[in-house]
Amino acid sequence: MFLIYRFTVDRFTGTIDEEQLPIEYMEKFGGKPITIVKAEDADAPGGPQSEIRYAIVQDSSSNAWKYFRVDEITGGIFPLDKFDREAQDSFIFDVEAMDSMQSSLPGATGTNKDIVKVQIFIGDINDNPPYFTEKRYEGRVKENAEIYTDIITVKAQDLDRHSTLRYDLQSPDGSRIPFAVKTDSGVVFVKESLDYEQQNVYHLLLTVTDGKHNTTTSIYIYIEDVNDNAPIFSVPIYSITIIEEDEEVPKRLFTVNATDSDNDEASKKIVYKLEGQGVGDYFTIDSFYGHIDVIKPLDRDPPDGVPAWKFIVQAIDDDGKGLIGYADVHVLLKDINDNSPIFATEMFGIIDENREPGSEGIYVMTASAIDYDDPSTLNSQLEYSISVNKEIDGTPVFRIDKSNGKIFAMRKLDREILFERQFTIEVRATDKGIPSKEGSGIVTITVADVNDNEPYFEKSLYDVSIPETLSPGEAVFSVAALDKDNEAK
Repeated sequence: MFLIYRFTVDRFTGTIDEEQLPIEYMEKFGGKPITIVKAEDADAPGGPQSEIRYAIVQDSSSNAWKYFRVDEITGGIFPLDKFDREAQDSFIFDVEAMDSMQSSLPGATGTNKDIVKVQIFIGDINDNPPYFTEKRYEGRVKENAEIYTDIITVKAQDLDRHSTLRYDLQSPDGSRIPFAVKTDSGVVFVKESLDYEQQNVYHLLLTVTDGKHNTTTSIYIYIEDVNDNAPIFSVPIYSITIIEEDEEVPKRLFTVNATDSDNDEASKKIVYKLEGQGVGDYFTIDSFYGHIDVIKPLDRDPPDGVPAWKFIVQAIDDDGKGLIGYADVHVLLKDINDNSPIFATEMFGIIDENREPGSEGIYVMTASAIDYDDPSTLNSQLEYSISVNKEIDGTPVFRIDKSNGKIFAMRKLDREILFERQFTIEVRATDKGIPSKEGSGIVTITVADVNDNEPYFEKSLYDVSIPETLSPGEAVFSVAALDKDNEAK
């Protein structure tokens, strides 16, 4: 019988922090190893064949034996040197396990052996200060930049893997500055209003810290002079009402005008632009003269139209490259009666039989129509009627309230009468526009059954003869009762 042993896992791992002397490591962890390799021998314990010894394999591909040692008895891995994670973040090497007797395996020479991989990771500590790649950074911003405008991003580097960097910005003399820095990203932004005429360059000190180390660099912010005044329109809102679906297009709506209080020639060269709803597709502007035209008919009604088109007109000085002035443009649409009322595709109602209608009738359901014309005009105010009704004995069965579409039954109905079980009528909605438009829909009304009939036998008298030999419990004859009600059992 041949007895062999193997390591318990394919790879052993451990971690040790960088910048620790071996004695510091041993004191900190009470002499415990970084990791322990373990092999198991199947031979009976107690003999030399089960006395396992461990050693680090020395080869040309790894110098790990210079930095680690293994306890030959316990398999514990210990440091022999101080490590720098920034130079090397892990070590991989082989550990060999062998017993103390010649191998009895066929063809084997020497003792029984097994080899396993060991990987030791070097843990990062904060041992490197952050640093900037430049000694001086420059940024430029216009004097009219808005608050929170980003100017420049200055990123520091840190060789430590898990460092969290925070930034701070101040002037060399501690005076107030109109800038700030986002502490987590190094983005320098405008904190207060700027004025080129008051100060056009700022020297700032940007400090970065990783919580332990600080580093400072210089930033110079140059303020750029700009055209200070935007063009101003003669009115803040241009508004007009036109008829929807007007086919006479293109049509002039406005001629806008803006002026610029700056005296330089560039500020006088104003270019007009439109931005917003319908621009380009339905509205255009002459960029130099300010003529605003509608170029297509406009629909105000749902589902695709809108009652008001709102967009903005811009006046841009410096020949379209400078400051921008704004005014609102509102184009309101006057409704025309171009939509017919619409009923739902299917409308159903139900009423119990045998109900007395009285003078007002019995409410069955409401047939409502939708008219997409302007609800504030007569174009969408509807009147309802029944265009195709049912009659019994020359009297209409149903009526409809013309103002709200409520349908009433005007007579008592009997479901047991075949032609009174279900009714189909046609309703109509007519708007009050000029000229008016109408729409129609089909309503199906079902008469529900109630238990209003007594059961009855097919015969009033049953005459039956039975043989004298009939045994007790045997059937003599069968009788069945009927009921006109649909739900009777």
